[in-house]
Amino acid sequence: MATYKSGQIVYSQDNITLFGSTTASTIVVDEFPRDPVSSEGLDYQQIVIKPSDGSKSFEKGKSYYVNMKIPQDTNFSFDYGLRLLQLPDSRTDLDTGWSDYQLIKYITIPRASVESDNYDTVILFQLREDEGWETIEILDTPDSEQIIVPWTHARVLLDLTNTDLSSIENINAKYDQDYLSDKIIAFIEDNQKVYYWYDHSTYLGTEEDFGKHNILLTYSWLIDSSSQKSTFEFIMTPNHDNLNAIYLCLVPDEGLDRDIQWKRENGQDNTTYYGRYIPNPSENIDVTIYELNNLLQGKSNVTNIGVWGRSELMMAINGSEIKIGPSGYFELQDYDIKSLGIAALAAEDKYTVDYQYQETT
Repeated sequence: MATYKSGQIVYSQDNITLFGSTTASTIVVDEFPRDPVSSEGLDYQQIVIKPSDGSKSFEKGKSYYVNMKIPQDTNFSFDYGLRLLQLPDSRTDLDTGWSDYQLIKYITIPRASVESDNYDTVILFQLREDEGWETIEILDTPDSEQIIVPWTHARVLLDLTNTDLSSIENINAKYDQDYLSDKIIAFIEDNQKVYYWYDHSTYLGTEEDFGKHNILLTYSWLIDSSSQKSTFEFIMTPNHDNLNAIYLCLVPDEGLDRDIQWKRENGQDNTTYYGRYIPNPSENIDVTIYELNNLLQGKSNVTNIGVWGRSELMMAINGSEIKIGPSGYFELQDYDIKSLGIAALAAEDKYTVDYQYQETT
């Protein structure tokens, strides 16, 4: 019959250390240059997180706690696959034809709160004629045939409904003429919402008097990081030797990313890149990495553990990420437990671990 003995481990600041040093400056964020691809492909931004000492790698089998703060774009959300890999010596495409990596997880960086400076309401409309809606004739060159299509206009909508402006004279007095020249003005007159085409000096009428459709259009060409940042924390455990970088692999949306072109701002790379990107990632992305010490180092045949700590406290059990639940207690029984690391960064992360092991005879 097996004989079990028990032990206890309590919180210690020595059980977690900054990766490679006593300062966070050992981790850098960089853009890894890539070879231009063929005309069928697209060159996306390659952001990598790596030790500043190029010869240093993440140790196989050791668990690391990673905290990343990434800026949110004012127009777009981003999906990234986080890949742990060994960076090559020369520039290359890390997206395709690169199978030697370890997938950590997928993350989504949501769009920042929409600001009025980044979108306009656009009104699409036709004018009504006596016998129907306004149309236009187009000469179809191959068949020399004239075709009739709706004549659709597009203007930015300036909705003044909630103001005290109730006449064109008041609008002229308050706004600059050039500012109004490309807009449709909506305002209240005689308790009705009416529309006015300023540069044609034409009343379009009320809601029922002309065909229209309002759409909200963001400035899809504008890439602009906001002051808002999304925070991600996770635990990774390398399963190969010589892995020395975390690569943020953009999940592409080719219908969107094909329309965005840019060049790196340092002027040293003349490659034309495509797609959504994070400006100046080395300055705008904050990363801290800690090494988790194995609390069961030197202890064998551990089969049962119970951990008391705050809700959401992160642990690595045999290299896998685990979080303590709302009860503040986590228990694992009848399992071959080789390693246990706890991401306790401060006193509020204090924990107590009870463990049971089988005594060998």
